[in-house]
Amino acid sequence: MKKLIILDFDGTLVNTAPLITGILNNFRAELLLSKLNETDVIQWISAGARTLIANSLMLPDDLVEIWLKKFREQYQLTRTPKSLVYVWANKFLTYATTTSYRLAICSNKPEVLLDKALVDTETNKFFSVISGSGNKTKINRAQSEY
Repeated sequence: MKKLIILDFDGTLVNTAPLITGILNNFRAELLLSKLNETDVIQWISAGARTLIANSLMLPDDLVEIWLKKFREQYQLTRTPKSLVYVWANKFLTYATTTSYRLAICSNKPEVLLDKALVDTETNKFFSVISGSGNKTKINRAQSEY
C-alpha cells in the first residue's frame, strides 16, 4: 500500500527567509527604509504575500499590489540556493521515496515560483504532486503511481 505525505515548502523544507529578506531589503533601500532582520520577516512569510509586502515595506493598501508584482518578478529572477534546503530534508525525502511513501507539496507560494524553487534546489524529483497558489495542481507522471 502506498502512503502519501504532504509537505509545505517555505520554512518546512527550505529556509527561504534569507532569500526573501534579501529581496525585501533591496526594496526597503529603494524606499529609504532601514534593513530588516530575518526574524522580522519570518513572522509574515506564512501570512501570505500581501501581508508580507504590506508589513515589510510599510505600505498603504493601494501600493501593495504594485510592490507585490515587483517582488514576484524579482523572486522569479533569484535562484533559490540548494544550501537553503534544511539538512534533514534531502535525507528524509530520499528515505520516503525509496520506501512506500509518495510525496506531495502544497504551498501558498505561487506555483510558478514554487516550481522554480523546487528545480533550483533539486527537490522537484521527489514530489508526485505539486500544488501552489494560482494554478492547477500538477501531477508528476513519473511519481504518480498510487
